[in-house]
Amino acid sequence: MRRIKLAFIYPLLITISCTTIASLPQEPDSPPKDATIYELSIYEARLSSYVMYLQTFLIKNIDKLNAEGYKLMLFNPIPLKEKHTIKDLLLNISHFKDYIRYAKPIANSLYQKYSKLK
Repeated sequence: MRRIKLAFIYPLLITISCTTIASLPQEPDSPPKDATIYELSIYEARLSSYVMYLQTFLIKNIDKLNAEGYKLMLFNPIPLKEKHTIKDLLLNISHFKDYIRYAKPIANSLYQKYSKLK
């Protein structure tokens, strides 16, 4: 019975005692060399996922963000195009890249300052 309690309590204590903030994933690789709809769609999806992660990271650390004097700008999905043409995919990729250029330095700065895993 005692082992069961320790097996349950030990991971719980480790989880509670963690005070570092979440890590940041790597930005997706450069755009594909083949500008096919398939390749661009995959790249667009990876950028979209990365943008959502950055935005979530900044929202979860809003108190640290405000303490550093940064202004939180959320991603604006309105300019995204719905059609899957090469031109529209390139416009969407450009829009995602613009937000990444804004949010990534802020997220990296917060991570470097508040992460205990340096």
